[in-house]
Amino acid sequence: MRRWAAGVAVYGAGMGGYSCFRIPALVALGDGRLLAFAEARKLSCSDHGWVDLVVRSSPDSGISWGGIQRVVSESQEGRLVTDGNPAPVALRNGSVLLPYCRDNRQVFVVRSDDGGQSWTGPQNITDESTDPSWSWVATGPPGSIELPNGDVVVPGDHRGPSSEGSHTLRLDRASGRWRLQQLLDVGNECQAALLSNGSTLLAMRPTSKTSGRLFALSDDGGATFGRPTNRPSLRDPECEGSLVAAPSGQLYLSNADSSESRANVTVHVSRDGAASWQALHTPWSGPSAYSSLAVLRAGTHDRSVGLLWEAWPHGAPSYSAIHFTTLVDAEQ
Repeated sequence: MRRWAAGVAVYGAGMGGYSCFRIPALVALGDGRLLAFAEARKLSCSDHGWVDLVVRSSPDSGISWGGIQRVVSESQEGRLVTDGNPAPVALRNGSVLLPYCRDNRQVFVVRSDDGGQSWTGPQNITDESTDPSWSWVATGPPGSIELPNGDVVVPGDHRGPSSEGSHTLRLDRASGRWRLQQLLDVGNECQAALLSNGSTLLAMRPTSKTSGRLFALSDDGGATFGRPTNRPSLRDPECEGSLVAAPSGQLYLSNADSSESRANVTVHVSRDGAASWQALHTPWSGPSAYSSLAVLRAGTHDRSVGLLWEAWPHGAPSYSAIHFTTLVDAEQ
């Protein structure tokens, strides 16, 4: 039995004085609290320009949402800065870590120790987490993961003169130091999930509309990956997607389920460690693109998953809303 709640608009064009909101990233803190991050694009919906990172919080699993809070905001008249590609993770110690990019050239991280109410100043980790020859770097989106030993793995993608594809960054929690891990020569925007056997699965945006979603498996937290494989059955129009794992072993994947255009955002489930996938629900059958999943509740027979996704309503000029909904996936 699968039940979907009615979707609600968390962000919409014009809110807070912003023209457009894109690149959603959802984090579940526990006890029903959620954080919904997004890029807030002030002057237009362009990928670059006056772009702030903002968040709205919900105390009740997405039923109600607080006001828009600026997490990172550097732009001003005459000096436009693109702060984007949020890749947050809720840590077991109660903190929230938010890696992001400045102008897709530098990597920073901020942290909240009070459930997203306040944030530290930005820490520049570019030197440790990038190659100086790269012309482009992006974190996530939409999220990072914490390993059982407390290390944090941040998926990302890059472009350089000799390498282009996906990669992971890793924070060694014992030393507080970041390092760049293996570079893959395939893929683009990506998210990782921890499998029940301890392996890390990386789901990547493909670079061809006919290849289907890309996956790569690591047994050492992203330090090395096996040969990437594609799944033609998981159609993907070269778009970002989201991958999360429930403690009970289920994997959930959301992406634009089309090989022609960005449309039909759909949630899929795998109950066998990504060997096979089943479509659960398509909450939006029209134009839609980026999305973010979070496990809200994970019992033996009852799994609640939240989905934050970009919608392009009929007649609107662009992605004018970011919606949220929940799925209860209960096995009988």
